[in-house]
Amino acid sequence: MNYTLLSGGVREESSNNKLARYTYLYLNSKPDLSVDLFDNLVEGVPFVSEKDDLLPEILIPARASLINSDKVIVFSPIFNGGYAASLKNALDWLSLSFDSYKYNELYKDKKIAIMSSVLGKGGNSIDARKMLGHQLKKYGFHLFEESYLFTNAEERMHKLDDKDRVDYRALASFLDKFILF
Repeated sequence: MNYTLLSGGVREESSNNKLARYTYLYLNSKPDLSVDLFDNLVEGVPFVSEKDDLLPEILIPARASLINSDKVIVFSPIFNGGYAASLKNALDWLSLSFDSYKYNELYKDKKIAIMSSVLGKGGNSIDARKMLGHQLKKYGFHLFEESYLFTNAEERMHKLDDKDRVDYRALASFLDKFILF
């Protein structure tokens, strides 16, 4: 089973990029899973303007991974009750036609989960998840209805290092359910 992880974090050390790396390590420890992580979907990626524009070079490996992936996980920062525009932009670029692929065909029938890491309590997370979930369905993904929210990330991120901690077990439980989806 092939997984593509797409993190919408805009800084290298953002909490969403960190959560994506923990997820990568967890999934990579499972037998028979192949996992690719892309945690820079911003650098050198202009806002998509025309369908005939060339895919930004930094997104070419992500597209190659998506071609072979069975499942996708997106890691979305939450801003003002919505998801990151930079994540939507990268997903839009990747949705464009190329070679023998038609518009959105790269996403069709792939299973996808949403994970988010926030610095606070995540009060805006439900609306953001609904908006992102709606968009992912429009792309043609099959959305895993459960999502994962990691709150107070700055204080808790280190707890994902300890397999005996509640935080690690909650992450593992979510990922194990998605593996079975």
